[in-house]
Amino acid sequence: MTPTELDHALRGTPYARFTAPGDTGPATLELAVTRSLAERMTLLARWAGPDAGPLRAIMLDQDAHNVRDIVRGLLGGLAPERRAAGAIPTPLLGRKELESLAHAESPGAAAATLAVWGHPLGSALLDEASRKHPDGYRLEAALARRTAAETSRAARKGGRRVRAFVRAEIDAANAVAALLLAGARTEGQLADFFIEGGRVFTLTDFVRAASVPSRVDAAELLASAAVGSVFEAPLLEHPSTPSALLDRILSARIEELAARGRQEPVSAVPVLLFVLRLRWEAQLVRRVLWGVALAGGLRP
Repeated sequence: MTPTELDHALRGTPYARFTAPGDTGPATLELAVTRSLAERMTLLARWAGPDAGPLRAIMLDQDAHNVRDIVRGLLGGLAPERRAAGAIPTPLLGRKELESLAHAESPGAAAATLAVWGHPLGSALLDEASRKHPDGYRLEAALARRTAAETSRAARKGGRRVRAFVRAEIDAANAVAALLLAGARTEGQLADFFIEGGRVFTLTDFVRAASVPSRVDAAELLASAAVGSVFEAPLLEHPSTPSALLDRILSARIEELAARGRQEPVSAVPVLLFVLRLRWEAQLVRRVLWGVALAGGLRP
């Protein structure tokens, strides 16, 4: 795809409002994607009511994605504006708060700021983030565990479909983590990276899959534990990377929710389907625009 084709493709879409005609710089388009997603998530949050109401679990999960990306940026030495480039504001962490976190001097400072604000994810990061050389794996594991606990608690008010959605999020995170750990050298016990709260994968399933040297073998072990679930088919496709597995799981979950939504149109399912489709759309658009940029088609 050329820059002109990309420009034409975005016309008439929710992203067009945030771009100037002919401005196809990758940073500009990335910002347009983020602003468009933020606008739609903000509308969803307003519908949910104060403190995100029945969708608090969804908003907390988005906060976790935002914090994870900012921490990765801090560890990777990215400029502050890049650390929060893809962050989507929520009622719990708005744009100003995200920018403040992105300008933190260290992961420890970001964690301390979250804790001072009373955000439920802040204290989970403090121990590891405050070390002189924090370990990225352990930071993300701590964040994932606290996110699972908080979203599971919040989902109790959202109904059974929201609870099932949160459990699927946890299962997906465990499957991807097991694939990531397979064949990798890590300090400590593999069980430390398991997240409680899912329905499909047990701690035993996780450790067994994470212990093998091959990702193909890990996927097969996980597939045998996921028979009859939405995770079975994506795992049987033998994904070559954790990100490929995450993509396939997301696609399978969208398909499952779409079918369920036709049966339960007056439920939380259409909203949850909207959230997953928005996530999928964002990934596709970002991959296209950065693919064109890497190919030399977009000017800075």
